[in-house]
Amino acid sequence: MLGSGNSFKSVQYHFKDGRIEKVDLATFFDIIVADAGNRLRENPLMLLHSFFMHTQMFESNRRFAQNCKNIRDAIAEVVEDRRKNMDSSKPTDIISICLSDDIYSKDIEAIVDDVIVMFIAGTKTVQGTTTNFIGEYINN
Repeated sequence: MLGSGNSFKSVQYHFKDGRIEKVDLATFFDIIVADAGNRLRENPLMLLHSFFMHTQMFESNRRFAQNCKNIRDAIAEVVEDRRKNMDSSKPTDIISICLSDDIYSKDIEAIVDDVIVMFIAGTKTVQGTTTNFIGEYINN
């Protein structure tokens, strides 16, 4: 997704038990999506008002915010690196395409947002498809 080997980039993840480890981006997204669900179970008030989404009432919220910052910083670093080294005549991946666009190229945060959405959507759909395939294959 990120091209040039950046999909295997390691990012620090703050685990619930206090460990801080570097994990690859795919693992990072798997864990943080699960953490997002855990946050809703810990604080169902988040469903009532967006104010509660941004408050750090629990340790898990502080950890989640730090992990979100870490992943956004890592992707922004990739985007900036791509901007510096990009051959604008032939964009080869989604980041290069976004950087070639007049509107997107001015808003790094929008590119980071879209990369995160695509990464989560891509990993979860492949994961679901593979799981369903294996289940059907075993049953039939």
